[in-house]
Amino acid sequence: MKPQDIKVGRTYRNKGAGRTKRKVLEISPDLKVRWLGEGDPPKEPVVRFEQEGNESMLFLGSFASWAGKEEGTCPAETPNGCSLEPMVTINGKPLSEGQVMTLRVALGHFLADESSNGLGGIAKLYLD
Repeated sequence: MKPQDIKVGRTYRNKGAGRTKRKVLEISPDLKVRWLGEGDPPKEPVVRFEQEGNESMLFLGSFASWAGKEEGTCPAETPNGCSLEPMVTINGKPLSEGQVMTLRVALGHFLADESSNGLGGIAKLYLD
């Protein structure tokens, strides 16, 4: 995301699977964050945020690079909320996480079976 897209009071998810959430509590040039890099720290505001009950701070540019999507901004056609992983269904009913893991293990055995006559490659497309 762009630094100008990050707003106080909003919650963001990380890039990729989007499982980590951070709520922005404050953005200010007056906040001080420890700089471990070489040279001078960036001359930009600092974001104070909450993640899983803990408060931390990052430079705004770093926070924006981490952020993949604002919470609650998923396309309406996304049936699985903000998750970027596809929802697995059987007969239109979503499977639980445990059922999905069992299915992955079973299909993993199928993929490893040399006698699957190339069908394993097709199944692998749906697992990855």
